[in-house]
Amino acid sequence: MFSDIRCSNTISEFPPRQTYIDAGDISFGALRTCLRDKNKVFLSEKDGHKFFDALDTGLRLSTGLNVILGERSSGKTYTLNRLFSSHENVKYIEQFSLLVRDEQTDVKNFDEKISKKNSIFTEEYLKEFKVVVDSMVNVDLERNEQFVEDYISSLLKNAEESEKYDAFSKAKLFSETTFLSDELVTLKSLIKAVETLIENKEYREIIDKYLSLLDLKKLAINLMEISKGETENNQKKNYANELINDFLDSSIKCNCGFLRIP
Repeated sequence: MFSDIRCSNTISEFPPRQTYIDAGDISFGALRTCLRDKNKVFLSEKDGHKFFDALDTGLRLSTGLNVILGERSSGKTYTLNRLFSSHENVKYIEQFSLLVRDEQTDVKNFDEKISKKNSIFTEEYLKEFKVVVDSMVNVDLERNEQFVEDYISSLLKNAEESEKYDAFSKAKLFSETTFLSDELVTLKSLIKAVETLIENKEYREIIDKYLSLLDLKKLAINLMEISKGETENNQKKNYANELINDFLDSSIKCNCGFLRIP
C-alpha cells in the first residue's frame, strides 16, 4: 500500500516518507492483520528517519510519521497527553476538539435557520397579496372613525340650519370663505441673503470670484419686484377678507333682528 504516489511497472525505487505494507490481499482485514504484528511493523533508518526516546517508559518515536493504534480505552489519548506535557513546542489537537459543539448554540442557530426559511417561503407565497396587506396594515381605524363622526356631525348641523337660510343668506357672498395670505418668509430671507452678499466687504474677493456684483444687484432687484407684487396681492386678499367679514357680520345682525338690509 502507498500514499501520495502513483505506482507503475517502471518504478524501480520507492520514494521515502511513505508507508508501505506487503500483503497478498488488499483489504481492511489484511491491513489490520499486518499492523497488529509488531514484528512485521518497523521503521528504516536508511530512509533518513531518526529515532529518539519520547517517554521514560521506553517509547521510541521516529522523526517521520508516527501512528498510534489501539482499541478503545487502550491508552492512546493518555500517551498523547503525556507526550504533550513532556515536550515543549508541541502542536496538539485534542480528541474531538474540532467537533466540540455548544448544544444551546446549535439549537438557536437551527431555530434561526428554520425561522428564516419559513419567512422566505411565506413571503414568496404571499407576495401577490403583499401590496394589499401593507396598505391594510397602515389603516388607522380610530382616525377613520373620527373622520366619519366629523362628517356626520357636519351633515346633521347643515340639515338643522338649512331652515334658517333665507333668500339673502343663500347668496354666494354669505357662504364665501376668506383668502389665505402668503407669509413670504422664504422670499424675505432670500432677499436678505443677497443683500448680505452685496454689502459684504470682508470676503469680497472670494464672492466676486464666483458671483459678479452686477449679477447680484440684478438678482436683488428682481426679487424685490416679486416681493412687491406678492405684497400687493396679500393687501388685496386682506381687503377682500375684510369685506367678506363685514357682510357676514351684517348677516348675523340681520338674522338676530338688529339690522335689516333691504
